[in-house]
Amino acid sequence: MTPELTQVAYLLLLAEPRPASVDLSKTTKLKEVIFRCGRVGAEWVSMTLRTVTPSHRNLQEISLYVPDVPYGPTLNYADSANVKRAVGEAIYEQWMELDRLLAQLWESHSIHLTVLYYGKWGKNGEGPGSCVHSLFPETTGRGIADLVRRSR
Repeated sequence: MTPELTQVAYLLLLAEPRPASVDLSKTTKLKEVIFRCGRVGAEWVSMTLRTVTPSHRNLQEISLYVPDVPYGPTLNYADSANVKRAVGEAIYEQWMELDRLLAQLWESHSIHLTVLYYGKWGKNGEGPGSCVHSLFPETTGRGIADLVRRSR
């Protein structure tokens, strides 16, 4: 890592189409990190966040822009089994791992977590917000994540 990156306070990481993980271990002055996921998988985000150490005492905010979720008028977004089928089991497990990791970072660093998503709404009010709850059951269930619906 170059000496300049050790002084970074804010970092935006983009995913198009599949980035390698980024080693944040030396960016100990980091205050905020923003992930913009360009595809459904979350493995690279987890790999990057695993490089956060106890030395990241200034880390306050993690923002995560999640990609569009599969949409269908009959898809019940509140049912995690349906979401798992829609995105695929391997991808779903990546989101579950990220959810656990974000909860651990909240416990160890008291981070503020914001999850931003786009999407359409189903007939009965189910929609991407419900899907996001299915992808982040621990952080949303514990009130750790602020969910923000974005319009296009």
